[in-house]
Amino acid sequence: MSSDPFFVSTPAQERFLHAALSGTYRFLSYGGGIRSGKTALALILAQLLCKVYPGSRWAIVRKDLPTLRRNVLPSFEKFRIPGFMGPVNFANWTATATNGSQLVFFTESISEDPELNRWRGLEVNGFFLEEANELQEASFKKSIERAGSWIIPGTEVQPLPLVVSTFNPSGGWVKRTFYDPHKAGTLHPPYYFQQATIADNPHIPAEYLNSLKSLPERDYKRFVEGDWTFISGAFFDELSAETHLVPTPELKPYWTYWGAYDWGYRHPAVFGTFAKDTDGTVYWLDTIRMHRMDDETQANTVREKAHDPCTRMVFAGHDAFAKRMAHAATVVSPADVFMQYRITMHHAHIQRKSGWAALRRMLTPKQPDGSIGTPQLLICDTPGNRWAIERLLEMVPDPTDPDDMLKVDANEDGEGGDDCADLARYAIASTADAKVPKVMQGIKEEDRAPHFDIEKGRFVEQKPQDLFSKILNAPDRRIPHKVPRQPRFPR
Repeated sequence: MSSDPFFVSTPAQERFLHAALSGTYRFLSYGGGIRSGKTALALILAQLLCKVYPGSRWAIVRKDLPTLRRNVLPSFEKFRIPGFMGPVNFANWTATATNGSQLVFFTESISEDPELNRWRGLEVNGFFLEEANELQEASFKKSIERAGSWIIPGTEVQPLPLVVSTFNPSGGWVKRTFYDPHKAGTLHPPYYFQQATIADNPHIPAEYLNSLKSLPERDYKRFVEGDWTFISGAFFDELSAETHLVPTPELKPYWTYWGAYDWGYRHPAVFGTFAKDTDGTVYWLDTIRMHRMDDETQANTVREKAHDPCTRMVFAGHDAFAKRMAHAATVVSPADVFMQYRITMHHAHIQRKSGWAALRRMLTPKQPDGSIGTPQLLICDTPGNRWAIERLLEMVPDPTDPDDMLKVDANEDGEGGDDCADLARYAIASTADAKVPKVMQGIKEEDRAPHFDIEKGRFVEQKPQDLFSKILNAPDRRIPHKVPRQPRFPR
């Protein structure tokens, strides 16, 4: 029998194990690229805790059962401590150690259990969230809630509740919770983050490392070098700040302008402004985020901050037209309130899959001949739009339907959520269903002549015989136009 150990930790794994067993941290994360030893680290640490605390229970979590079977179970068999940890019992999805400790293999299964009811009866001392970037933020919070719920019988020595997360460079809650504060130097106990890449794993063959260089630059930067500036959402793979973020152009009065709005109160309400130039390029001008504001405050905020021509045709979701009771008497909707501020709302195209398809086509940087070019939708570099891009990069496909995006609500602080994605879908998909007017700056609505074509943005010649024909052919000989009354001759 070979005397070689079945597992040799890397220096990066050693540092993480020391932090996890120090008693200083409760929420630890190991965020690296591919083949950085994330899964091996999680499985070894879980078994070490089982050994240190006899009778303890620890949960290994993946997003769904196929992923658990395909990725976790083979790795567990590879790194299962011989003579200590038993195999997985598929009747209850647990592996039991010789000292009575258990590993529970658990799936998030968000599509079957969106309310996370299955977590309520889960009693464990801690969690290992494998590929946590594929899990919902709600699952992370549920882990915090349930960690430590199992009390080891017959002993006063209880382990410190732990939640350990592993992930690749990703947008979303893992970036907000761990990487961004770490980068800013504001991540403090009980939180801990350790960056790790394939370079920290000395067991990788050189041939494999060389083969990775054939990856696209963006994927190589993200998954091999662990570069967080190259993250991309799984749903909007076409989107990147490098490709789509541009300076705000000089806005022309003859361009087409419109707005889009997704109503919200607890989750953010968002208002976006858009413009299309004469070449068909759409500019997402800005995004206004409003959290816990009533309808009137929102309308006033939009009136103050939004580009005025973009407020004259606004595509909004059905929530904006829902009637609400005000003062127990007056029935109003957000659209009614916004109309008082001269912000005109229209029903948006709300079909999800066709809307996502339209949005992704606009984001795809391709020319008609299939070559790489400039995308039709460009996003102006503003603080509001940078926030919107971060939200879009967090979106993932629905596990049950890859053509649809998984619906995600913002947390109590208004962070996260799919509101910006809905806003962009309304803005792009609705323009294919409706003729968006070109608003001529400097010409008030009431000053436009009857023969001013608002869609073409110019005056249209009207022949006298055409007007007479309209009058003669009108029902009941009614004149279809208002004729100004004034003296025939000056007095």
